Amino acid sequence: MTLDSQFRPAGRSQYSGNVIYLSTFSKTLSPGVRLGWIVAPVEVILKLVQAKQGTDLHTSTVSQMVAYEVAAGGFLDQHVKLIRAIYRERRDTMLASLKAHFPPGVTWTHPQGGLFLWLKFPEHVDSADVLKAAISQKVAFVPGESFFVDGSGRNTARLNFSNASPERIEEGIARLARCVGQFMR
Repeated sequence: MTLDSQFRPAGRSQYSGNVIYLSTFSKTLSPGVRLGWIVAPVEVILKLVQAKQGTDLHTSTVSQMVAYEVAAGGFLDQHVKLIRAIYRERRDTMLASLKAHFPPGVTWTHPQGGLFLWLKFPEHVDSADVLKAAISQKVAFVPGESFFVDGSGRNTARLNFSNASPERIEEGIARLARCVGQFMR
């Protein structure tokens, strides 16, 4: 079998659209599974295979086998339903806690999905300073500046709601609100 024939399953027409779709199992199956997938024209996939071979030769066979089994066996579909419900509860807890504890002048997104929400402080508040205070209170977040290529975003922050229980989220947001309050004066 040639490499080209691996990407043309029997009985299926070759994908020839102009959209390249890629995703990962990292956030749905397990954070440690560094395995992704792609839907693209054969020519694009062949080039990507060459590029990958030049960097690491091969993805873990065990990881690929596990991903195949959980996807083919239906586990992944059920698991995604479960984590969606869990993430929704945690997102809603974080949103309610922000509303209850945060001072006026701070805004935040209301994500429809995902793992994070985005805070925006008034212009004079530097999220790196807030982070230092928050760490002393055993709370952490990612300063928004990390996500801006032009160095802006110093008054923004990304909060993760996926990895803590609702109780810990409530406590963490209350602590963070006290830290933010110090910089709002």
